[in-house]
Amino acid sequence: MCFSLSFAERARAQIEEALGADNTFFTGQAVGRLPTEVEKVDHWLHHGGPEGFARREQEEGLIKPKQS
Repeated sequence: MCFSLSFAERARAQIEEALGADNTFFTGQAVGRLPTEVEKVDHWLHHGGPEGFARREQEEGLIKPKQS
C-alpha cells in the first residue's frame, strides 16, 4: 500500500534522520569530535542524506512512484 507523507511528516522524518545516532557518528568521524546539530545537518545534506531519504522513502512504499 502506497501513501504520501505530509510535508510536516516528511520534514520531521528528515530532521530525525539528520540528527540521529548514525549521522551523529559519521559526522563526528568527519569533524573529529562530538558534532553540533548544525554540523550534523550540514553533513547529512552534503553526503547523500536527501537522496538516500528519497530513495528509501520510495522503496518502502511511503510515496507513490512518479507516473511516466
